[in-house]
Amino acid sequence: MNDLPAYAVARIERGADCWRWTGPRNHFGYGQAMKSGKTQMAHRYVFESVVGPIPDGMDLDHLCHNADAACIGGATCPHRLCVNPSHLEPVTHRENMRRSRNVGKAWLGKRRKSPIVAGIEARYRSSLADVLRSMHASGMKQTDICAALGVSRRAAGNWMREAGITCHYGRKPRHPRTLTHLMSQEKAA
Repeated sequence: MNDLPAYAVARIERGADCWRWTGPRNHFGYGQAMKSGKTQMAHRYVFESVVGPIPDGMDLDHLCHNADAACIGGATCPHRLCVNPSHLEPVTHRENMRRSRNVGKAWLGKRRKSPIVAGIEARYRSSLADVLRSMHASGMKQTDICAALGVSRRAAGNWMREAGITCHYGRKPRHPRTLTHLMSQEKAA
């Protein structure tokens, strides 16, 4: 820590393992530091001050985050404030994303559920796809489903497509090569 400017030393709380940044942070949960009048991520600032320049095109991966299986990440992740250079490794962006998705078993190769979807599934005690299918089967239109679930029409439409529900509600399909169109051609021939 002797290589760090007094500005940074005053904003680092050294723990037994991680060095926590106590200065300002951005809305993603990463610490922010000033370098030559410009804002920079604190972990990058400390790494460059102690270790040296980060190779072009490389991200810094928080190894302490990867080791903590209980942490699911996000803006509240405490490891985003760690500026300990021994916990940081320069990696490609692709590798950084690959590692982050495997931590905490939150991703497992799939998208995480949004709080809205989780709330709907808890309220109806069923999966979102099953809820949408039962509402659609009962004759509800997409606008009624939106109102019942408290979501936008676009969100409900996207979820319905993902669930395999197609609905035209009286309007003609946009693409002329639909199954009914092809069947009518076969009958005519």
